[in-house]
Amino acid sequence: MEKTQTPVVGSVVLLLLAAAAGTVFLRAGKSDAEFCRTVLNGLAQGKPSVTKRIDWDRLQALQVDVGATYRKLPNDGERAKYRAAFIANFANGFHRSGASVDAFRRWRVQERTADRIVIAVDYEAKRKTLLMTIPSSGRKKLESLQWQ
Repeated sequence: MEKTQTPVVGSVVLLLLAAAAGTVFLRAGKSDAEFCRTVLNGLAQGKPSVTKRIDWDRLQALQVDVGATYRKLPNDGERAKYRAAFIANFANGFHRSGASVDAFRRWRVQERTADRIVIAVDYEAKRKTLLMTIPSSGRKKLESLQWQ
């Protein structure tokens, strides 16, 4: 009787491990969406602390290659001014448009590749979806922010 219980116990353990792996995957996706929501909220509020959550060298924002301009700046002082101006202008434009981060709905992972994760969120007022891209591995930093 002990021999028949071992495979059953083993099967139950495998099922529990598979369920736990699925839970970890779901949580990872949720944390990626939460990260992007935090970044969008920081940008919308003009918070300087959001600077560290953005990959400035690669940033593509609303059809503009921000990273290309950023990389051409001559020194750290100019780059710091550029980051501050970008965040302030983003917040100003966001508020002038009447937008609210709370109006963005259905935060979700739209695509996951070996290199990138694309988070999608719907904005009903424009009937559009905002896509935010972060790396799949390593330190999370916003690389792209585009309307679809």
